[in-house]
Amino acid sequence: VINVKDEVNITGSFMEKFLPNPGLLETNRISARANFRSLIVEGSVIVSENYNNKNLQDLLQDVIYLTDSYAHVTSVKNFTKGLSVSNGIISTSERVGGIPLSSIITTNTEQTILMQTLNGAVVFQNLLVQGLYSGINITKLDLETVKLSGDQFFPATLVFENDGRMVDLTATKMEIS
Repeated sequence: VINVKDEVNITGSFMEKFLPNPGLLETNRISARANFRSLIVEGSVIVSENYNNKNLQDLLQDVIYLTDSYAHVTSVKNFTKGLSVSNGIISTSERVGGIPLSSIITTNTEQTILMQTLNGAVVFQNLLVQGLYSGINITKLDLETVKLSGDQFFPATLVFENDGRMVDLTATKMEIS
């Protein structure tokens, strides 16, 4: 520790590179390169040219803002965590992620899907099937099967076939007439 009561004159080869006020108590501009470990700024931070070696004005003009009502993106983008668009997307290439827009299934519109293979887990809500599914008439199957749960009415005779013995059959509220 050096205590100086009056002025001191220090000379050396790099003395001209020291800031006139290293404590930043009286200056509002740093023209030399400076590294800060923990800096708290009470007031405005003004970046006049570059930010992380990039022109700040160019950066601010090349982003999509939440307040933008229209954004025109002209380059390829890769969204590794997914992308959600609520409405109004226009693709001039007619593709998203390399997939033709005509092959994309929406979640909020009625569609006729003209594809034979879907890869991955597929969940349908309110699915209407016409014709056979894997060779089975689903409508007929639904009407003619005994369900494990839910109320059902059978206008025909119900016959259980297994050597005339009932094995582990439990029925509650069964009406026999």
